[in-house]
Amino acid sequence: PPSNGSSAVYGDASDSPFPVEEITLALDDGSTGQPQQMGLSICGGCDYASHPFGTTEPGVFVSRIVPGGAASRTNLRVGDRILAVNGRDLRQAAHHEAVAALKENRYRLKLRVRHDPPPAGMRTLTIHRVDKTKKLGITITGGVGSPPANPADPTDEGIFVSRLTPGGVFSEDGRIKPGMRLLEVNGRTLLGVSRQEAASILRDLPAEIRVVICDGFPAEPAGKQQPQARPRQDPSRPRLESTTSIDRDEEVENLKGLQAQ
Repeated sequence: PPSNGSSAVYGDASDSPFPVEEITLALDDGSTGQPQQMGLSICGGCDYASHPFGTTEPGVFVSRIVPGGAASRTNLRVGDRILAVNGRDLRQAAHHEAVAALKENRYRLKLRVRHDPPPAGMRTLTIHRVDKTKKLGITITGGVGSPPANPADPTDEGIFVSRLTPGGVFSEDGRIKPGMRLLEVNGRTLLGVSRQEAASILRDLPAEIRVVICDGFPAEPAGKQQPQARPRQDPSRPRLESTTSIDRDEEVENLKGLQAQ
């Protein structure tokens, strides 16, 4: 298919350790005169955390690229840092300012982006769930509005693997480990969502599961440090809020056990 945009790479930009590129998104499909789907999501800004992107240098980042959208036909990648949109500098912009800049022109956007390295260990896994009745066997922790799961960063609202149940789909696959960060599942982002929202997404998976993961935190240190962080939460509810099992029957048993303590 024809290219949806144009680009120019500035690999030797003196003020950047990584390649900087100008990418044009032509949102007019050329036939109906109507704007087409931009097909990207962003995270971050000077007022929002953007984990796992830009943890040492805040900014606005591409958090998702939708297949078939205009962005998918360019060199844009998840994790790219958006420096400017149509000449508007976004390096110190708040999240809502970045969103407004991307919506200003319905037909043509010129993005200046920096291709920052992806988060360590970022990759896409395909897991086949042969038996639909088989338990996924995964418990998650973290998320927006929950106690922080990452012991190294209390501002991190990511979704992490807390525990794998032996005999479950994820445990038998063997590639996903406790402590890993979950970024996306079957095209649905897990960035900026609550743990309950993430659990709902994970409970509605087909036979073929595509999950985007990256490194999170070492599982053993996390287990030792989490109890120290709990006193900062409401003492009447923290243990009920810290993790969620994706398998509903196991989650019910977990809650019964916690309530009995």
